[in-house]
Amino acid sequence: IIRSALWENRLLIFCTDSPQERSPMMTSMELAQDWQGYHDRDIVILHIGPSNPRIIAYRPSAKAVDRPLRAEEVKMASALARCNPEKNSAALVGKDGSVKKRWTTKPPQKEQLFSIIDSMPMRIQEMRRSK
Repeated sequence: IIRSALWENRLLIFCTDSPQERSPMMTSMELAQDWQGYHDRDIVILHIGPSNPRIIAYRPSAKAVDRPLRAEEVKMASALARCNPEKNSAALVGKDGSVKKRWTTKPPQKEQLFSIIDSMPMRIQEMRRSK
């Protein structure tokens, strides 16, 4: 799904050293839930950790996707985000497959994340087309 997601979705990859189901970075970000905003920006969330790596895609009017990642997906996402198995981090990957932003100390705040995405040329085109 990662390869097929590019050009259609932006990936927000959370890397964690924690065996918990959700990374500490991801958990703090979920406190500011705005799943419509994530959906509008075509964001798919990947959780990469020592156990239970997952893909999470929220679709406001449909069933959410929340499933385990396959080994090849974990490998590809880890390489894209440059995951360090000993540190928590996050990376935003644009639809073109390039890393747009990395976070290593604090999780991305929803407003910051949306602002970064909304300033991308591809997103600006999307917003113009949707008017």
